[in-house]
Amino acid sequence: AGRLSQLAVTHSDFCGIAKKDDAVALLAQLAPDVVTMEPDASRELALAVGGLPLALVLLGGYLHVYAHGKRPRMLRLAIERLQQTEARLHLEEPKSPFAVHPSLPMGAWISLRAVIGSSFDALDPEARLALFALSVFPPKGNTFSEEAALAISGTSPEVLDKLILNYGLLESGGEDCYTLHQTICDYVRSKLCDQDPWIQMVEYYTNFTWAYQSDFKILDQEITNILAALKTAMNFDMSSHVVQISNALYQFWRARGLYITAETQLHQAYLVAEKTGNLGGQAQTQRNLGRMAVVQGNYNEAEKLYREALALAEIIGDDERICACQQSLGALAVRQGNPILAQRILHDALGKAREITNPGLISSILLNLGVVAANQGNLAQAEKLYQEALSFARQEEDHRRIGLLLHNLGGIASELGNHAQAETYYSEAWGIAEQSSNQERVCMLLGNLGMEAYFQGQYEHANNLFNQGLEIAQQLGHPMMIGRQFTNLGIVATALDRYDKARSYYQKALAIAQTLDLQWDSSYIYNRLGECFLRYGKLSDAVDAFIAALEKAEQAGYQEQIARAYLGLAQIEKAKGEVSQSVEYAQKSLEIFRRLGHRKTKDVQRLLEAIT
Repeated sequence: AGRLSQLAVTHSDFCGIAKKDDAVALLAQLAPDVVTMEPDASRELALAVGGLPLALVLLGGYLHVYAHGKRPRMLRLAIERLQQTEARLHLEEPKSPFAVHPSLPMGAWISLRAVIGSSFDALDPEARLALFALSVFPPKGNTFSEEAALAISGTSPEVLDKLILNYGLLESGGEDCYTLHQTICDYVRSKLCDQDPWIQMVEYYTNFTWAYQSDFKILDQEITNILAALKTAMNFDMSSHVVQISNALYQFWRARGLYITAETQLHQAYLVAEKTGNLGGQAQTQRNLGRMAVVQGNYNEAEKLYREALALAEIIGDDERICACQQSLGALAVRQGNPILAQRILHDALGKAREITNPGLISSILLNLGVVAANQGNLAQAEKLYQEALSFARQEEDHRRIGLLLHNLGGIASELGNHAQAETYYSEAWGIAEQSSNQERVCMLLGNLGMEAYFQGQYEHANNLFNQGLEIAQQLGHPMMIGRQFTNLGIVATALDRYDKARSYYQKALAIAQTLDLQWDSSYIYNRLGECFLRYGKLSDAVDAFIAALEKAEQAGYQEQIARAYLGLAQIEKAKGEVSQSVEYAQKSLEIFRRLGHRKTKDVQRLLEAIT
């Protein structure tokens, strides 16, 4: 016990870590004029030493001298000096024989460097090497896992225990986690000459980020360390690692609504890949930049980026990247309301994906083909494609895509009136979204769960779910999702006889859909708006809305929306007493719904019976 008290940094000045506000308060007691004259700088210095009482005492004593006489220029120079790590470590003050530090010789001056150095010098070689390696992690306020610590340091758990228990230089950060205080980190880094620990950290977190790129909850826990590794990779010109980490984080940044961060880092990664002639990295980065452009509704920019990525992939003959770029171009054509082009591109990509036996790409392409079928109202075909895609996604254990497919399958089941099946799909999808902390997917599911509640007549509950979804969509800054939640709110407001609110929601949704050039969304919203006008007897406005929906839907071949528009027009003509015109529209609607096997078929048949 006596030996440990001499070696470990465990004296009261060191171990009592102050909270942020307490640290500033302590500094104010030691150097009140400094905190009064330079409050922001004082807070920054308190944080820079991690609220360490010994460091605060040394800072306070030093600054008190320079604050004497209240000379701002002298104080500013002193503060600027203390913003340097080495200057803080070398701060010292003499101690009387009655206040000598137990780890230092009689009469020695106390400084952070001397106090930490007394324990550092006592380390055995293995522990010292381990501490050198651990110093590359960002300091306290951050934690790092035992797995990462062991991988980067190449040491054993017993050595980590020794650094905590025997020397007090490492701290527990929770279950299987560690942390290193700012001042200890500064000291050890000042002595670290070997680049290997930095390189080990970059390599570890490159592999880690790729392995967990779809598990956002795990990435949340490690993001500070990952970003430190990314910065180190930039500093050490580890270009391939910069490209890999940046692209692996794309989905994470997108799901968190960090679009500017994603674009900035991907642009930086592209420049690095371009500088080093990494054509594969350029292709991958351009594709992800295109995907970010799609999220923000910049479809022309997205197409340009996808085609550039495709050209690069073709130069190097990378079949997987060629196929991935084609899949992205096909998905973009779906959004732009060009199902014929989308099918042509996607079927070509699907053939390539099957040739190279890539289950992930096959699943992704089948998913997009399912969306084409669903948009055209062919729900049976869409369900078949989604189920096949789901089997490949499960084979790959791709939880992100599994969740998306379950979400889409739930939507189809709900449309077909299979509510129990829909809830089963949504339940599994919700579990995946929560486990991975994917807010984008949670937002989508809230919309679907709200529609499920709507179909079952639970309008207030549906309204609450839609509002929750809208809040998340707005936090993410995802315009398409914002628009779709406004549409959902319009639907339920209509059911609740809140006409003014319904019209307002639809107008907001329509403005977004038109800005983003979302053809399917526009036709769907016009149809819903027409139904709202019809409900409240505004026949002229309803006609305009249904005709607008019909034009949009016919242009893109959206069969379900064409049939809905004709049904709406048939109901209007019936209300006006125009029997022959009503029958003509109803028969056109019935023909399409019957071909699609749609649940609305019975509604149209009942309408025709009522007319005739």
